[in-house]
Amino acid sequence: MTTIKVQYFGVPRLLTGKARDVFSFPGDGVTLEAILARIGEAYGPQVLRECRRYLIVAHDPHTGRQHRVSPGAEGCLLSNGWTLQFITPITGG
Repeated sequence: MTTIKVQYFGVPRLLTGKARDVFSFPGDGVTLEAILARIGEAYGPQVLRECRRYLIVAHDPHTGRQHRVSPGAEGCLLSNGWTLQFITPITGG
């Protein structure tokens, strides 16, 4: 069983009405695409679209390291206990 924590910020947080979710998947790992699909099933296409637009940061509980998930990395495999954060992109100058 793989359990992934998801934290929402910005528009996804407003649309879901939640700060976080915990999703469980069978097996010893789960792809980002499967997690996004579960979010889409739970909250609909608008939330899924917004999550895809946001900066995604993955936290590895085993090393304490953070990883930015690049667009197109939907096939990356996450292990049990990881946390994903959907963070508002910030611009400035």
